[in-house]
Parts: sequence; C-alpha cells; structure tokens
Amino acid sequence: MAECKVSDVCSIMQDIAPTEYAEDFDNVGLLVGDKNSPVTGIVVALDATLDVINFAISNECNMILTHHPLIFTPLKKVVRDDAVGSVVLQCIKNGISVYSAHTNFDKVQGGTDDALAAALDIISPKRLDDEIINGVNVGLGRYGTIERITVKELADKLSQRLCTTVVTTADDNKIIHTVASVAGSGGDFVEHAIAKNADIFITGEMNYHSALDAKRLGLDVMLCSHAASEQISLNSLKNTLQNRINGVQYSVRVILAPYHNLWH
Repeated sequence: MAECKVSDVCSIMQDIAPTEYAEDFDNVGLLVGDKNSPVTGIVVALDATLDVINFAISNECNMILTHHPLIFTPLKKVVRDDAVGSVVLQCIKNGISVYSAHTNFDKVQGGTDDALAAALDIISPKRLDDEIINGVNVGLGRYGTIERITVKELADKLSQRLCTTVVTTADDNKIIHTVASVAGSGGDFVEHAIAKNADIFITGEMNYHSALDAKRLGLDVMLCSHAASEQISLNSLKNTLQNRINGVQYSVRVILAPYHNLWH
C-alpha cells in the first residue's frame, strides 16, 4: 500500500470539511507538525490534551485530529508551564501532528450540527443560519420538527443519548414540536431560533443573561453540555475518515480517543 503523509490526511479532511467554511475568528487546518511526515495512525478527539497525546503514543499514532483548535488565539510563548504550550511541546517532542476541523465541520452535512439534530430526532433538519460558500449551501445550527413530546421526555432522551446532564428553562410538561439546535455554544443564535418559531432551543452551553433574554422573548432553552453536544459527532467523523483512507489504499488506522467529561 502507498505511504500516507500528513498532507494526504489534510487533503482528505479538506474534502470532508473545507477550511474555507470556517468562521473568520476560527483557526483550523494543520496547526502542529510537518506535512511531509509519514502517518502511522490517527486519533480523533474533541481536544488535544496531554491524556490524548499519551493515548496516541500508546497506540502508535502520530497524528491527532481534533474538533477544537489546539491553538485558537496567537501564542506569545511556547513553554511547558503554559496550558497550550505544554501540549504543543509534547506534540513536537513526540513527532505528533495536530489537525483541527472546528466551525467548518459544524457546518457541513454529517458534521456536529447534523449529529446533534439526529440525536434529537429532528425530521429533515434544515440549516438554522443558512449561507452559501463557493456555491455550496452550508451553515451553523439546525431546526425542524420532531414527534410531539414533553420537555421531560426530550430531556431524558437527550441525556441518555449524549451521556450528560441536561438542564432547561421549560416546564416539564410543555409539549415540544419544533426544535432549533446548535452544537457547542449557541448563545448567538437565540434570534435565529425565535425566527423559526421554535418551541425550544437546544445547545451545549449559553451564558445566564442570554438564556434570560431568550426566556423574556418567549423562547425556552435546553442545555446539554458543550462537549457532549459535539462529542456525539466524532465517531461518525472517525468512520468517514477511515473509509476515505481505505478508499485510497493507505494502511493507516483511525481510532477514537476515550471521552472524559470535564465536569463531574
């Protein structure tokens, strides 16, 4: 089989989630590493942490694909006593490349927002914030209808499927039919959800004042954890990447890092 290089994985990921789809504030693509390095294995994870690096090393993988960018804001220093710098140094020391697909993966078909919509059983979900990039319809968030269900039933189902705690501003017995959702942090999409006449807006996290404003405007909110709302998409990403790699006959294994919820 042909040798797979970091640049080859970057090309495959560019096809899955084009970097030009990312929001302007984002930092996606190859963030650490040498594009000419051979790839021995790939770990898919929500974040690049020291635990994930150790998992990659123990599984003989020298590339990590994350959802959240390891380097999000410009670094002024790369030192061991810095939260990000320590991870970057450990990657460099062990020859590990890091690639991130963030808001670009949120937007695409089969990405994080579609995965959350599927967990909610939204029927034929549509994009909450529709945009056209290079002639392709993409966008953040999803909305649509579900079979009528009480808030409590919806919260219990989501909690079970995402393995997380769910909180809501809505009464348990409220009937839900139209749902809007954004994986991750969705505080900026309250008005979008209202415009779609959503009975409830479901997202990973939102600050208190945004939730209060939504309630004042007649929109109930359900929060299901930033990480859990995105983690649900990563197994599908792992499988998609593995299938693409197999399709070009690279002998590279793609594995999913164990998920440890930051909050207990």
